Amino acid sequence: MQKSPGRSRRDGRKSPVKGKSNAPKSGKPFKPGSKPGSKPGSGAPVRSRRPASQKPLPADPNGPIRLNRYISNAGVCSRREADVLITSGAVRVNGDVVTEMGRRVSPTDHVQVGEHRIKPETKRYFLVNKPKGFAATPVDPSGKRTIGDLIAKACREPLIPVGKMEPEACGLVLMTNDLDLLQRMTHLVTGTKQLFHLEVKSKVSPEHIQSLLSGVVVDGKSIRAEAASIDEKNPFALGLELRSQRSRIAKRMLEQLGYVVLKVDRVRIGPLTKKDLPRGYFRELQPAELNLLRMSS
Repeated sequence: MQKSPGRSRRDGRKSPVKGKSNAPKSGKPFKPGSKPGSKPGSGAPVRSRRPASQKPLPADPNGPIRLNRYISNAGVCSRREADVLITSGAVRVNGDVVTEMGRRVSPTDHVQVGEHRIKPETKRYFLVNKPKGFAATPVDPSGKRTIGDLIAKACREPLIPVGKMEPEACGLVLMTNDLDLLQRMTHLVTGTKQLFHLEVKSKVSPEHIQSLLSGVVVDGKSIRAEAASIDEKNPFALGLELRSQRSRIAKRMLEQLGYVVLKVDRVRIGPLTKKDLPRGYFRELQPAELNLLRMSS
């Protein structure tokens, strides 16, 4: 799969460029279910460094944690929004107003936001293989079938989807109540990469693959694919890797190039794939998968 040119590494250093040409590197054709970034012939993904801003979770799950994380774990808001609540004096710990940042609390502490006591809720992470025709929302006011119907019996905690997916699109959707992870995954610049498999009405032009890598204007903004290539078994299909969490963006990029899009299927979210997950089914993430997902976000 060809990679997008002009990208810089996360540590701030520019990636080396061989020769004088700035053209994107050419790679093997896309195969549905393949993982870009793997060593050729190995089948194993290349492990990336953990960002310096990421810190491991406390070893003791019952030990004290930062107040903003406690509020976030209770499902009130994200940690960044919790910081605002704390500095505004809206949070009390054991009856005392707390405004300083960095305050740590234990599970036994009495924490209030406004007049309501809060308690951390269990974080849940479910991967769903959404069928076509289902809205990627917990509920739909008009009574249409939703992804919430598919996972209605998964857990008691209310879950929300990470990113957006059009009803006519299909593929992977991550459902969670972890607002911090959701915010990191949907960041416009450093968000989690998504791999889409798209089918179109006419043959995909190699020149248009270069256009996708260079940037296509969608809704007034230039959006570049992280990687793109034509399906080696089907010239009417291609793989498109984006950081956008919206399936609509993948479709719109091709429409801007004159294609009629017949199918949009999200086949990978970061390290998560559709392997052993049939359409219309869901499963809970394993701890190892969750750690890999956090490292990729």
